[in-house]
Amino acid sequence: MKVLVPPGCGEPVTLLAEICAQAERLRDLTLLGGIQLGDVAYARPEHAALRAVTWHMSSPLADARRRGRVEFVPVRYFDLVTEFARGGHWAPDCVLVHTAPPDAAGYLSLGVSVGVSLPAARTAPLVIAQVNPRMPRTRGNG
Repeated sequence: MKVLVPPGCGEPVTLLAEICAQAERLRDLTLLGGIQLGDVAYARPEHAALRAVTWHMSSPLADARRRGRVEFVPVRYFDLVTEFARGGHWAPDCVLVHTAPPDAAGYLSLGVSVGVSLPAARTAPLVIAQVNPRMPRTRGNG
C-alpha cells in the first residue's frame, strides 16, 4: 500500500509515530513524502518493514538511502500533483493529512501546509486525518 505523507508543516507526526510502532504488522507499506521536518523514524533500521520514497532528500533520509531504505524520485515540484494523483505513477492508496479541528459547519482545514496533500486526498481511496487543535485554520480551498 502506498501512503502519501504530507511534507513540511503538514507532517502528521502522531500518525507517523503509530505507523512506526506498528511497522512489523504493516509490512508492504510504502511511505511517499517530500521534505520531512521530523526525525523520519520510519527510515531507521528498526523499521525495515517500511519502505520510503521521497522527492526531497534530506540528511536523515540520505543516510537511510545509503543503507537501501529510501528511494529518491527526481520529480519537479510542479509535477507533484500529476505524479501523486489518481492515474499518476505514484498515486497513493491512502493520504495522511494534518488538520485543524472542524469548524461550526464540520469542515476541516489543512492549515499551513496544503501543497500536494489536497489534490491527492481528493482522489485517494482512503484519507486519514490527524486533527490537531494547534494547527491554525486557514481560509480557502484547503
